[in-house]
Amino acid sequence: MKIVQRVELKPDQWNIFVDAHPACWFWWRAEWIDYCLAHSGGTDRSFAIVEADEIVGLCPLIQERDQFSMGGGPCAWPVMAASNFDTRSICDAMAAELERLVGLSAIKQARFRRSPLNGNEPVMRLDGYKDISWQSQVIDLTAPDLWAGVKDGHRAEVHRGLRELMVVTHTSEPRWDEFRELHKHEAGRTTRPQATWDMMRGWQQAGNGDLIMAFRAGQAVGAAYFITYKQCMYYASAAWPEGHVSHAVIWMAMRNFKERGYKQLEMGWLDHQTLAVFKRGFGGEPKTVHCVERRWP
Repeated sequence: MKIVQRVELKPDQWNIFVDAHPACWFWWRAEWIDYCLAHSGGTDRSFAIVEADEIVGLCPLIQERDQFSMGGGPCAWPVMAASNFDTRSICDAMAAELERLVGLSAIKQARFRRSPLNGNEPVMRLDGYKDISWQSQVIDLTAPDLWAGVKDGHRAEVHRGLRELMVVTHTSEPRWDEFRELHKHEAGRTTRPQATWDMMRGWQQAGNGDLIMAFRAGQAVGAAYFITYKQCMYYASAAWPEGHVSHAVIWMAMRNFKERGYKQLEMGWLDHQTLAVFKRGFGGEPKTVHCVERRWP
């Protein structure tokens, strides 16, 4: 059993393990690690536990200044192979490597998170960490009537948006430059490197993303990008100057993804009151995002 850095693994070896592991979602894949590095910088400390050339555990890990985090948020939780291996030895090896990296890099804080889109699948135990879990709104797309879960105020905004707009879903030629410009206009500045937009476009081409756009008289007036993985979706990025545009886009996305057989949509964290009201208005229920934190003096 040995420690192998992510960059030393065979092509796709990391993602093959992630795709097969029931506790892993897109936040564990190599593409998300690369995105966080491009977005916020830092040093890739991700590693795997390997036995006879087979990954039996992995830990997505980025060092950002004096903390382990991804884009300022928690890293994905370390995971181990489900069976047929000495899980205690894997856990001990992973914990020892984490401690070594803490000492090597003078780390002051580490945070790890799970995904509510994976239920409560077993993961590595993290001793000495404090629970800092929060809530995220998740919509069950298998429900027979999605519209029944939409609040009255949101319904009115959806109707208004669909009267005025053409919402384009799942197109093979999304207008990425217009989405980027909408995002820049709404924020009042360029918020992240061009490389991250290129990565998101690549995810869509690979089947791990979808851009839903709204047009008025042929002019793009709003858009939302969803990460798609393991028959679930995450509401990842959006830009729109008008409220009813957002409501129409998200509603059409919900319908479209339900028709395509997706099971859940995570609208995102309920940590801001105004955004929480917006996210809850489309239905679903809050689910716990299990997250832990540890600090060192």
